[in-house]
Amino acid sequence: MIFRNIKKELRHSQENLLEAQRVAHVGNWEYDFNTNEVTWSEEVFQVFGLTPTPEQLNFDQVEKLIHPEDRDFWQTSVYEIVAI
Repeated sequence: MIFRNIKKELRHSQENLLEAQRVAHVGNWEYDFNTNEVTWSEEVFQVFGLTPTPEQLNFDQVEKLIHPEDRDFWQTSVYEIVAI
């Protein structure tokens, strides 16, 4: 019974997060250092004008999607986060 309640609350929380991301037009992503794979939320695909796909992107593919004028800032920001 407790497990069902926790599972239900988690599902509700995930739904709220997806709705908040949709409304704010922001998303989240994760990077796996071991595999070099990047996982995007559906909203990040929307931000980039792409159709969500189950295939994983790698870091180099994502980097190519960043506007050339923003790429240096993006790289610096990512590397600073990684160094924390």
